[in-house]
Amino acid sequence: MEYVGAEKGGQPECLFCQAAQNPGEPKFKVLCHTRHALAMMNKYPYSNGHIMVVPKRHLSQLEELTKAERLAIMDIVAIGSKALKEALFAAGLNAGLNLGRAAGAGIPGHLHMHLVPRWNNDVNFMTVLAEVRNIPEHLETTYQKLKNHFAQLGAQEQLDDWVC
Repeated sequence: MEYVGAEKGGQPECLFCQAAQNPGEPKFKVLCHTRHALAMMNKYPYSNGHIMVVPKRHLSQLEELTKAERLAIMDIVAIGSKALKEALFAAGLNAGLNLGRAAGAGIPGHLHMHLVPRWNNDVNFMTVLAEVRNIPEHLETTYQKLKNHFAQLGAQEQLDDWVC
């Protein structure tokens, strides 16, 4: 409740818009991008390999997406799902949107879909009692594994505007 009720200072430039404008910038950890959307690593993941899929346009509501943007996002989600299973041996996945601050969106002005890999018995008391997440691999190592898979899978799908 401290976070939800806290006054927010000045609005910094949108992280997702920055990544869309500079997908090759290493700090953004962009796995792939198309004309309309991109996939990037979550710097503060819920689990190892947590990906965010983002439309390149700054918008906050699903109904604002064009058909092309919806298709691009779902293409990336499908390929990301396969990449997480192949590269990290994910046994399952959580995929979801938090639309608006009340729904838990950390960046409510720019919608984004979370793709979170899961493994059997991966949640323990640490996340519940200690508010700690166990990430077994460095973000950069996971990024390199996934980036290679995204490139291969995008090529297999023969997506015209796919860039990794």
